[in-house]
Amino acid sequence: MSDFDSKVQHSGSQESPHKHLDKTDWDILRELQTDGRISWAEIGRRVGLSSPAVQERVRKLEDSQVITGYRAVVNPKYLGYPITAVIRFGASQNEQRLRRYVEDLPYVIDSYCVLGSDAYIVRVAVPNIEELWRICEPFHDICVTTTAVITEIVADSQPITRDFGAEEPPKS
Repeated sequence: MSDFDSKVQHSGSQESPHKHLDKTDWDILRELQTDGRISWAEIGRRVGLSSPAVQERVRKLEDSQVITGYRAVVNPKYLGYPITAVIRFGASQNEQRLRRYVEDLPYVIDSYCVLGSDAYIVRVAVPNIEELWRICEPFHDICVTTTAVITEIVADSQPITRDFGAEEPPKS
């Protein structure tokens, strides 16, 4: 993992860079979130800037950690891991031991330390149910775990746009 892909620590003490973004920055972000392989020239055409101007704006977005990395999104199913699951680990009396176990888990796609009744939430991709059981079983003497096998992805990696969250949900 490169330094550019390293984890970004959240801190309430820093001023949020998004307050300095203009409409063009938001438009560039939308384009990159939709297609991370889009050319500078194509972004420029869509947002009304030259390629060098787009490159400069993207560099500033990277420097301010608004953009934290680029990557290919792969389908675990086609790589031999057809079962994807979310495992929730409840709070534990032995928090250090639980954290070490979670950090050492195999098959982890992403992992989060969370507030609430759970201490960690982890998404894994495994080759079979037996392997899912094998990675969950050691936790039974440390904490309560809840596992949910994902059957369908309803929404994944939705772009964060200028009016993100402002859309009204559909009425039933």
